[in-house]
Amino acid sequence: MSNFNPKYDDNKKDGKIYIYGKNIKENGDNYRKAEAFCDIGKTYTEIQYNIEQQALEFEIKDKVMLYESDAGQTKYWCWLVETEKGNTTTGLHICRRTSKGKIYDEQEVTLNPHAISILKKFLDEIKLYQEDMTNKIQTTNNDFDKILTNDEFLKIVEKNIDCIDDYYMLIDIKKKRQAIVELEEIVNGKHGNEVSIQKFLKRNLWLFGNEYTTFVEEEKINSKNILDGIPKTFENFIDVIEVKLPEVELFRYDQHHNNYYSSSDLTKAIAQTQNYIFELENMTSNNKYQENNNCKIIKPRGIILIGTKNDLNEKETEYLRILNSSYHNLYIITYQQLLEKAKNILSLSQKNNFDLETQNSN
Repeated sequence: MSNFNPKYDDNKKDGKIYIYGKNIKENGDNYRKAEAFCDIGKTYTEIQYNIEQQALEFEIKDKVMLYESDAGQTKYWCWLVETEKGNTTTGLHICRRTSKGKIYDEQEVTLNPHAISILKKFLDEIKLYQEDMTNKIQTTNNDFDKILTNDEFLKIVEKNIDCIDDYYMLIDIKKKRQAIVELEEIVNGKHGNEVSIQKFLKRNLWLFGNEYTTFVEEEKINSKNILDGIPKTFENFIDVIEVKLPEVELFRYDQHHNNYYSSSDLTKAIAQTQNYIFELENMTSNNKYQENNNCKIIKPRGIILIGTKNDLNEKETEYLRILNSSYHNLYIITYQQLLEKAKNILSLSQKNNFDLETQNSN
């Protein structure tokens, strides 16, 4: 340690010898490095000694890392120092490294058994809260000195909201608003890939309407077919959701015949979904799959979520309706249509909440 000053390092005292460092074994004996500080006039200087050929009677046990920063530069280490005779704890050593390349003993503290017992009692009695750095809690109340439990929070809600159902409705509206914001980002290309979109949809199955309750976890129906999503209805019937990117082009325009026709990507998506439906229908007699997933396979239907970043024009919308009407077990919906549907559902939820508040006020 250079520029040692006891004013800023109260863990090390002048005239004391500190033994620390990594355990070195040679010919069966344990050796350690030691350092000492002494007063030379009015300045403090570190004098470091290397103790050679002197066996020590203790060793480090149970080393554990307490914390490591994202970049790995800041680290906190903790280990027990025990005697070799009787395996008795003689101290708890904690050190901190603040930047890459520095030694761990730069900032350190060693607790004796009495201090360890006090620390243990203190830790046993406190409640720890894992702070989410992205959602810090802010308050101007100086008496707000702890985080409320779920029961405590609900009691406050019950005292301040006439009906607890109002609270859950407000939470539901907030979730829908957040989902719409995410869906708009997906439409604008901020989605990453199909996998991230699938995860979003599984968190927000309500986007497809109130018919579905949850997704079946086992999406692999055989060795060759893994589905994007298998939603389950209230009656436990299952369907298929096939997810494509919003950038995919749905239709092409034929100038000679003045009409639209399906793009190759849409044609492939339809064929792929029909194949999934066929494979599911072949599993009607697979009782094990249906029992494991608490579902029933009877005439499954397919939903294709595909394109487009821009709204369909009037002719494209008409052609999509005609195309959907030609399939009895398959439905194609665009991201723009899904977004519009979500906004309508949110608007209805907000209206119901407003009507409920009006009734309560009267």
